[in-house]
Amino acid sequence: MRIDAAALAAAALIGLAAGVPAYSRQPPAQLALAGTAVLAGQVIDETTKRPLGGVVVTLSLVNPPGRAGGPATNVRRASAVSSAEGRFVFRDVPAGKFIVTSTLAGYSAGAVGQMRIAGPSQPVDVAGGARLTDLVVRMWRLSTISGVARDDLGDPLVGVWVHALRRTMTSGQPELTFSGGEATDEQGRFRLSGLSPGTYAVAVLGSTQTNPVATVRNALQARAAAGPGGRPGIGLTAEGWESGGIQIERSGVEVDGWQASVGSGSPQPLPGPDGTLLLHPPTYYPGVTDVTAAALIPLAPGVDRHGVDFAVPLVPGVRVSGVLLGPDGPAARNAVRLLPHSTDSTSLLPTRRAPSGTADDQGRFVLLGVPPGNYVIDAYRAPISATTARMLSSMTGDKIEPPANPPPAVHAQVPITVGTAHVDGITVTMEPRASLSGRIVFSGNIPPPAQEQAKLIGVALWNVQTSARVEGRMTPEGTFEIRDVPPGRYHVLGESLAREWRVAGARSDDANLTTGVLTITNANVPDIVVTFTDKTMAIAGTVVDESGSAASDGSVVLMPVSVKAWIAAGMAVQRTKVVPIAADGSFQMTVDLPGDYVIVAAPPDVHPQTLISPMTVDADFAVAYAPLGTRVTIAPGDSKTQALTIRRAR
Repeated sequence: MRIDAAALAAAALIGLAAGVPAYSRQPPAQLALAGTAVLAGQVIDETTKRPLGGVVVTLSLVNPPGRAGGPATNVRRASAVSSAEGRFVFRDVPAGKFIVTSTLAGYSAGAVGQMRIAGPSQPVDVAGGARLTDLVVRMWRLSTISGVARDDLGDPLVGVWVHALRRTMTSGQPELTFSGGEATDEQGRFRLSGLSPGTYAVAVLGSTQTNPVATVRNALQARAAAGPGGRPGIGLTAEGWESGGIQIERSGVEVDGWQASVGSGSPQPLPGPDGTLLLHPPTYYPGVTDVTAAALIPLAPGVDRHGVDFAVPLVPGVRVSGVLLGPDGPAARNAVRLLPHSTDSTSLLPTRRAPSGTADDQGRFVLLGVPPGNYVIDAYRAPISATTARMLSSMTGDKIEPPANPPPAVHAQVPITVGTAHVDGITVTMEPRASLSGRIVFSGNIPPPAQEQAKLIGVALWNVQTSARVEGRMTPEGTFEIRDVPPGRYHVLGESLAREWRVAGARSDDANLTTGVLTITNANVPDIVVTFTDKTMAIAGTVVDESGSAASDGSVVLMPVSVKAWIAAGMAVQRTKVVPIAADGSFQMTVDLPGDYVIVAAPPDVHPQTLISPMTVDADFAVAYAPLGTRVTIAPGDSKTQALTIRRAR
């Protein structure tokens, strides 16, 4: 869309008439206004194609003076507010490279060249005296979910937090992640706003934490003695910090020397018969306690979903108790938590929403108000680092030192099934965490790295469930060791800061650890062989759109040809690559591992990567687009050229 001079002047006058000049009153040092260029355009709602007024549009210099050749920064900027017709103008703009972004309450951030929510933007090259008057900034209105939450008698739940849980995919495993929430009003009504497009569950979540009454009293006394502003993490001893300490609440239900409480915004429990607690368990719309039965709500941009009403039942929660042991005996004051466990592929709630507590001075633990279900008792102890010690010292006012000779980290996980009867007499023994070790070999045409370069080569473990990483570096002897690895499912990744070398694979006996998943318990894993190569692999080419013209935006995605098996194995990140299509329709990518792949060009309004973890490809995208791709086989040292046409899944 081209704006003539009269429209340009009118847009500027509209901004002035509204009391907002085209430039905000920024200090002169932020953007030199001695240029001769003009930038103008319009902000639109991409869903309705209507103009958006009142949008803050920001012009940011990518590489300000003195930073030429450095990383892209947005430290020098000017702002304008769009008129009722969505128009904005920037005058006296100096030559340079800029990005134009936009913000408006209730909308996702936008930018020139952005074709989808969270998609890439395109910089604007401005020459001296230029008149760039057809800029378009697209924005997408965020969605809402509203309804009423009631108790089991049909009365409104008042002041209870209702959560929006977005369905995401982490390494091929579906999970629910927190995406905001709101407390109900006096009629039980809630409105969850600011939701990006996606699929959501809606839930009222609450879980008990159980601490010895003596621990609670000591914690409150310590906080009172510290005075206002002191000890925000009340009552957390060194043992608490080292074991993921539990925040102690002021009040709760006392049962036989133990206090059970829930945080604010959760329905409070009531004493029940025979040591039980009557509580509202985690409940999902349309009123189910099993997350796998939750009704998922799809949201497109700008959708307002009403009538999400559900009731939260009142159920008896039983006691889970036992003793927690470490290598030297009872693990006094150690944290204990229950992790929801499922036998299917659905990952349940984050661990902070599961019952938890702390052991007493004899290592005894009691978890009250546990709803029926399958769980894993999880406990660990890991010495705090120097950084954590400094943080705790500043928070508490106490001098906290990390141990000079820290003991090994210990961990335990015990699966249990909870029904309608108490589960007592459990012994949980923490043992040293596993270590993974092996050797690094080099296969190539150049000599292996010299000893002084050993620190540039390493091996990392990537947890396919949590995306957490632990790593170790190569020794001069060519070996490596990764210590204190928490139990979980991992991919083995080679890491190289030396440009000449890249990982070619990792194996243990006959198992391919690069494309498969390594399950680690408390047993050590020796004899891993990680191979690096100096042979590069790459694919480059051109992309045209469906009309045959050169594409100027979108993404090229590389995935394994056996995409469903890849998803089931945890979606190894080395087996995929996503690169943008350049303005001239070209693309280029490096390939990490040899193998059989499909390569596909996706349109600019389709997001192939997960919004939560942009390192990984979205599993739903992979299933939909892999059949549209072109098969390509990559061998070590291959550099291939491939012509592609943008495809769209139907």
